[in-house]
Amino acid sequence: MGGLIIQVLVSSFAFGVYIYSGYKDEFRIGGSAAIIGEICHLLPGIAVWLVCYLRLRLNRIADAEDREIEILKGRADGSSSLFEASQTPDAYTARGRLLRFEKSFIPATTVVSALFMLLVGSAILFKWVYLPSGVITERLAVCGAFLFSFAFVAFAFSQYVVGLSSVHEYRHLRPAGAFMLSNSLLLSLCGLSMWLSIAEVTLLDTVLRHALPILVVLLGIEFILNFILDFFRPRLPGQELRPPYESRLFGLFAQPGSLWNAVAETLDYQFGFKVSRTWFFKFVAQLILPLIAFQLVSAVLLTSIVVVKHDELVIVERFGKPAGDILQPGFHLKIPWPIERAYPLPTGIQRVVVGIEEAERNSEAELKTGQLPSNVVVWTQPRQLASDYILLASQTTSEVRETTEEQPEVGTSVPVNVLNVSLILHYRISDKREELFDYFYHQTDAQRYLVSIAFRELVQVCCSVKMEDLMGPARLTLAARIQTRIMEQAKTSRLGLEVIAVGFQLVHPPLPVADTFESIVESQEKRLTSIVEAEAFAARTVPGAKTTGRVRVHEAESYKTRRVSIAKAEADSFKHQRNAYELATPEIYELRYFLSTLEEALKGKRKLVIPKNMKNQVIELNLEEKLNADLLNVDLGE
Repeated sequence: MGGLIIQVLVSSFAFGVYIYSGYKDEFRIGGSAAIIGEICHLLPGIAVWLVCYLRLRLNRIADAEDREIEILKGRADGSSSLFEASQTPDAYTARGRLLRFEKSFIPATTVVSALFMLLVGSAILFKWVYLPSGVITERLAVCGAFLFSFAFVAFAFSQYVVGLSSVHEYRHLRPAGAFMLSNSLLLSLCGLSMWLSIAEVTLLDTVLRHALPILVVLLGIEFILNFILDFFRPRLPGQELRPPYESRLFGLFAQPGSLWNAVAETLDYQFGFKVSRTWFFKFVAQLILPLIAFQLVSAVLLTSIVVVKHDELVIVERFGKPAGDILQPGFHLKIPWPIERAYPLPTGIQRVVVGIEEAERNSEAELKTGQLPSNVVVWTQPRQLASDYILLASQTTSEVRETTEEQPEVGTSVPVNVLNVSLILHYRISDKREELFDYFYHQTDAQRYLVSIAFRELVQVCCSVKMEDLMGPARLTLAARIQTRIMEQAKTSRLGLEVIAVGFQLVHPPLPVADTFESIVESQEKRLTSIVEAEAFAARTVPGAKTTGRVRVHEAESYKTRRVSIAKAEADSFKHQRNAYELATPEIYELRYFLSTLEEALKGKRKLVIPKNMKNQVIELNLEEKLNADLLNVDLGE
């Protein structure tokens, strides 16, 4: 019960330290990521202590009940059939409850604890749950002291429990004692990492941040394997079952005796017979140390082989100082570690964006909310890329005008312009020996230094040019000027980097004024469109009007010529007719004119010739259509 209380208190206090290490101005759950991993390791210990407590209590009650039964047997009058009728414990007795507890409750608790460790450890390891890991440096000393005090209490109590578990009656305390011993060790490491973080040594904190979730996952896997393997372990009469929640890994360090004896005992228990007494086990025990030594020697000798990739160079240090030439791509040999150490450096072209920050956003969420994808840049809509504001020179300056001597009037024009500007910078590590050493030894973060230089040169160049030049045809010239200045500054600062190319990525007005900027550009475009449309209308209408005028003039001239010619022809025709009438006999002219008119009028019509002196006249009209030719239609010639 004391161990259960201590485990609960240590878990609660560790969570309080986690909150305190990240609490600043407002309440938020945040702190060291290493502590949250250790909390996930502390919580399953509560279940282990609870199971140990219940098992010891039920075992004590069952032993007391057995002693009472033995006393009753001694008092019976010659017959003990009442107590020997059944060889199996009754379900309502304390021994029966203990058996049900071992068969049902312990496996169920083990599986639940294992699933909890697998789920929580995987959630932290694969970042399924966001946990802020910001710490306050001023509070790390106090937090480390608290963790060391918790670790001391847990260590002292676990040593007492581990020693007590060597007694047969308290053998079931061994899993809980081993678990608390591991908690004390990891709490000490967490406190040490906090104290080292004060001196800006974060290696141990980084290792614990990743190792503790992995340890929790491995512990959950071990519980599951123990639960499964327990079904296939042979049951021997009189042999006590080993609980599945007992970690073999922690038991190796908590169990008294040598490590090899603990391994032998674990194998004997798992296989159900004395594996440690077989010839194979003795043979392996004799060769285990030489094999381990051979593996260690092989691992050290393998460090003498250096394979340099095609896009990297390797610097070899001997006792912390450069030794020999820079290793080029290929296969090389060196003195084994720790005498010589190899440090690979990438020489490929790298890319960095200056003056921009990329926000995390889900592309599916963008499509659902109607926002544009990240590769589409629209001035008037927020997007994933948020570039910095850069000041540029303005074409106009503020004007100060004095209307009266007492009250001056200040102009409202602004002497600068603001744009969102970002650069794409391509660079690589120099392959020259001196510059490569400058990059490796003279700089701690050359890329960040290069970004700072590029941003400074971008600001200095942009503040001396106009907005129209930066957004217009002068962009390539300005990019080349910035690249030259960055290369000079990088060489002066001994960065060991070569700038390959510099180009503008985003150049546009800020989001709050993008609508106004587009309205001005839109009005200018509409003005130019109206001018072009007017010129097109003039170019289309003026030639058409001229052509229409010429056509109408020609039509009028043609109409005039036709009317004059016809009138003249009619006059001449009338003159000739008058001459013919006067020169010829009038009766003949009139008869000729009458016959020609009659001929013209009767052309194509059927004619009937009737004698003048015919007395009896019968006219028969056949209005049917003639289908065949008759004699009247036959041309008989002359």
